[in-house]
Amino acid sequence: MTSAPINVDPIDTWDRSNGRIYKVETKGAKPTAPIDSPLGKTSSKELVALLDNPNSWWSGEARRVLGERRDATVVPLLRKMVLEDKGKLALESLWALYVSGGFDEDFAAKLLDHPNPDVRTWAIRLVGDSKKVSSGFRDQLVSLARTETSATVRSQLCLFVQAPARAGLSADCPAIADARRGTLPTCIFPCCYGGRLKIKPFRIGIGSLVYSIRRPSGARQS
Repeated sequence: MTSAPINVDPIDTWDRSNGRIYKVETKGAKPTAPIDSPLGKTSSKELVALLDNPNSWWSGEARRVLGERRDATVVPLLRKMVLEDKGKLALESLWALYVSGGFDEDFAAKLLDHPNPDVRTWAIRLVGDSKKVSSGFRDQLVSLARTETSATVRSQLCLFVQAPARAGLSADCPAIADARRGTLPTCIFPCCYGGRLKIKPFRIGIGSLVYSIRRPSGARQS
């Protein structure tokens, strides 16, 4: 009798010593033509052109190589593509711009009114990931939260503005109202307390999960 694996979940009891790898393809599909040259030898400008390829593998690989090169010469072109395109290419260009080292807070501020909500969302997220946000950009986000109509963007605003009450966001702001109604049930507002937060989940209504955050005993509010 084989004992169950140690230090894994109870359901992870399958035999890990062997298995199978399947390739799924359409019946009668023709073999993919071999790639003449690897993308590593492709020019940066040609890599930028691949961002518009309908095959996500090509756009993803092009972005990866651009990130490895961090070629500053394509930054103006990528910025132009982000600002002028309104569809998927704008988002692909934004990602490529970020990994190429051409994204900053000043450029992000220009994207807060971009017609593509995914671009607005990612602009906010990428600035937040830097953990260095100016008070001016934060004020722009506070203003955006009062008028933003996209639930996707509002959810990112909820995650970005960590302490809504102290950031100047009132309860009637769409971003905060969404969280209160349970539209964004998994968003947690981590208050800036000196000490580890205690997060207690509880349910309101049917299928709506929110979180109650309590300050640890003896912790001082920052």
